[in-house]
Amino acid sequence: MLGVFAANLENLYGAFLTAFTTLSPSGKLLAGARGRLVATTVVAALGTVIAIAASSNFLTNLSNFVLFLLYFLIPWTAINLTDYYLVRHGKYDIPSLFETRGRYGAVSWAALGIYVLTVLVELPFMNSSFFEGPIAKAIGGGDIAWIVGLILASGLYYLYSTSARRAAPQEADVAREAGSGL
Repeated sequence: MLGVFAANLENLYGAFLTAFTTLSPSGKLLAGARGRLVATTVVAALGTVIAIAASSNFLTNLSNFVLFLLYFLIPWTAINLTDYYLVRHGKYDIPSLFETRGRYGAVSWAALGIYVLTVLVELPFMNSSFFEGPIAKAIGGGDIAWIVGLILASGLYYLYSTSARRAAPQEADVAREAGSGL
């Protein structure tokens, strides 16, 4: 019982930190003991309701949830790994990551567009308990959405990034002269 209690406390704390960084970048919304207590109580209540609702078929529901997450995580991971290994070769200007008007900008709209497009293209290839796409149905129920997501997201992001770098080669030259390692 103590082991389950300790694990659940860690889960609640992780959920609190996620909510804290998402909802309150300034740190004021959930600051203090009262904010932490309210946030963890809300998460605990929601988690309890979801657990009770899913308990009759827990393993199936968990499996479906993890599969559902893969449809979103595979393209995201493909874009990040492509950027790290194939585009920038592991060389980033770390201080610029924290500058909204820095070299990387606040948001890479092209990367987000590629991500959303990839998730939409995955739809016909999906086969789960809540949805079966037409291509998955045509190939006998095989779920190859993750393969499509991996190839499409990494390919499109690589093509975009390399063409964008060719269009602005002076960025690499300026960075090299400044000694940032890019």
